[in-house]
Amino acid sequence: MATWLFGNQEQLNTDCNSCPEWFKRYTSFTTANKLFVEEVNESARRSNIEVFITYCALDTYSLLKSLVCPESPFEKIFDELKTMLYNHFKPKPVKTFQCYLFSNCQQKPDQPVADYIEEIRTIVQKCRFGFSSTGKSS
Repeated sequence: MATWLFGNQEQLNTDCNSCPEWFKRYTSFTTANKLFVEEVNESARRSNIEVFITYCALDTYSLLKSLVCPESPFEKIFDELKTMLYNHFKPKPVKTFQCYLFSNCQQKPDQPVADYIEEIRTIVQKCRFGFSSTGKSS
């Protein structure tokens, strides 16, 4: 008997530029298709990992094995694997380098002011100067 799945989920590749978005889509896909179950026992935990690994491309699975080495991905829970991949694909920016980018940021000749301000805001968020978006010190 064939089982129909709602939607379509692409594989997670190592060249993924939007890892958080992929995981949001994956979570929606597995929830809609009742593929993800509460990890109440070892069997459920392993089932979640097996479903997740089937949606990892070969290069991503190899990367995952190296990230958890000397353990196996099957010894981890889904959230641990997810965090490891998040941290690998999107490491935290180095504050010193971001401050350097901020101090050297200049408006390009044909760049609208609104775009320049948005560029500065993006860089400042990664600098962690200690101010919130309202301008008050945190």
